[in-house]
Amino acid sequence: MLTVLSLLLGGYLLICVLLYFRQESLIFYPTRESEAALQDLARRSGFESWKTSDGKSIGWVSKQGDPSRALLVFHGNAGHALMRSYLASLPDPDGQGWRVYVLEYPGYGAREGETSEKTLVAAGVQAVDELSHSGVKKIWILGESLGTGVASQVAGLRPTLVTGVILLTPFDSLSHAAAAHYPWLPTQWLIRHTFDSAAALKKYPGPVAFLVAGQDSVVPARLGQRLFDERDGPKRLWIAPDADHNDGALLMGNWPEVADWLRQNSISPLLP
Repeated sequence: MLTVLSLLLGGYLLICVLLYFRQESLIFYPTRESEAALQDLARRSGFESWKTSDGKSIGWVSKQGDPSRALLVFHGNAGHALMRSYLASLPDPDGQGWRVYVLEYPGYGAREGETSEKTLVAAGVQAVDELSHSGVKKIWILGESLGTGVASQVAGLRPTLVTGVILLTPFDSLSHAAAAHYPWLPTQWLIRHTFDSAAALKKYPGPVAFLVAGQDSVVPARLGQRLFDERDGPKRLWIAPDADHNDGALLMGNWPEVADWLRQNSISPLLP
């Protein structure tokens, strides 16, 4: 009996060690692609390369729209940025037309770099700074799935620059999301990339729209509800009762109402 218990305990500890040190492969699923292939896809999708002031490519921007107004998208944990080009068709809250910027994370697409919570958030902060320094007067940010963790962190770190936030299938923290799938593991101690959205949003005074999938099999709806409940500032919740995690059409079905609410509650960023 002691031998069996020892083997079970040893196996459990081994799983914990593997999860702690190799969790990046369980959290991030980047699709790598050549720059040439991405440029071709961008042309066909109505996007072009988005470069920083020093000429480094950090993502993609729609060719149409008012250059003084931006929707900055932080995508989920899989694929690459151009897989979210459908967001370019979303009308902006003021009805004046915006440009859609989709950030490419380090280690995704053709962008080099290490992939981690730290590098994704740093890339997001850099993106907001680049937009504000280039003369963009209104910056809305949209995060989907893992990107909601990035968006929340960025809003908390640049609260005076962000006009409003849209969170699509959000969670309150990644450790809670992991616990939903692995309740038998001490995920609160094992997850190093915590993406603590609840804590980050406490630093952001502007409006936050929550779009939750009622049948979400990846991020349980209760985690989005919990994040909404913990939010103290301006907020509004939309639940698509029949939507699963990737049912974008159902999740965005209330967009006109979401956009109207954002228009009425958006803050005026303090741009440099």
